[in-house]
Amino acid sequence: MSKLSLGEAARVSGLSKPTISKYLKTGRISGHQRADSVWEIDESEIVRLMASRDAPQRGRTPPTKAADQAAGAALESALAVEIRFLRAQVDELTGREAAARSEAAEALARERALADRIGGLIGGRVPLGVWARFWSK
Repeated sequence: MSKLSLGEAARVSGLSKPTISKYLKTGRISGHQRADSVWEIDESEIVRLMASRDAPQRGRTPPTKAADQAAGAALESALAVEIRFLRAQVDELTGREAAARSEAAEALARERALADRIGGLIGGRVPLGVWARFWSK
């Protein structure tokens, strides 16, 4: 078998270089670091690593169809609850928007009524001040 560098081992295994480096330092895979600090990893070590990753973990059984269905049902239930919560939020915000629009319309109507009242009080023209009456023609 041939020797692989850290980058080549990462490319072949589909793992990142930091992950391969961590595996080397923790002893999960073995390799040799040359004098120029370049790692040499035996190809068989990568094959062994990949085989151990593909095998089921110790004490764990692969998911069954029933387990997948139960997980799907739990997810569906959680999503249904979240959908109800979001719909309630949308309804609340819609109500708040309608109330704000109503308040804005009432404020505009009050403003227009006051403007009409002020216009009626001054007769459509602005009264002149005391000195302006003497000096204007």
